[in-house]
Amino acid sequence: MKTYGQFCAMGRALEVIGERWTLLVVRELMSGSTGYNEIRRGIPAIPRDTLAKRLRTLERAKIATRQSEESGASSYHLTPAGEALAPLMIQLASWSLTWDDRGLLPEHLDPKVLLWDIHRRINPEAAPGSRVTIEFTLSDRPPNDQRMWLVVNQGQPELCRTDGGYTTDLYITTTTHALASWWLGELDWNTAVASGDVQISGLSHLSRAFPGWFLGYALAPAPPSPE
Repeated sequence: MKTYGQFCAMGRALEVIGERWTLLVVRELMSGSTGYNEIRRGIPAIPRDTLAKRLRTLERAKIATRQSEESGASSYHLTPAGEALAPLMIQLASWSLTWDDRGLLPEHLDPKVLLWDIHRRINPEAAPGSRVTIEFTLSDRPPNDQRMWLVVNQGQPELCRTDGGYTTDLYITTTTHALASWWLGELDWNTAVASGDVQISGLSHLSRAFPGWFLGYALAPAPPSPE
């Protein structure tokens, strides 16, 4: 491991977690991904060998552990040291939302990454008990890359490139930018619907309930405590 040659505790911390991609791997583990392929779905641009190296680094630093499954695959889990990074990561995300005046750029808006993050934050206790199929149409994407389906069955979500043969219950048409802005907490859902930034149709009781099915963006700052 390369060092900065600094006594500073921040410098020493960056020697462990400051390499490119490392904190994004931690984010994936924090968000519930455990398998190698699951982690890559959340960070599709990371080279495969780089992901393997970063996972080994996290293991050596005792930030993550690797477990062998009966299938022969490996799963990765945060240790208490890894879980202790959560407040830091939430603060980093909060800093970006507050001070990064670039905002969301086109190169930030990979719809597959966005919808992957949304789908894994379903709250099983709030989602419908019966199967619901939601079709997302992202109008700013090329015609062959506009639609994805989220199937939620008894609180268990699956993100698909087709409807799986199921009847679609909800249709949501929006732009990747508007969907990301809502997910980050920058755009209120009802305001987006009222303005036309988001169009939702289908069974009315599902349309009304849809935003409440999710736990929200994992790195969203905690709301201020009431006085």
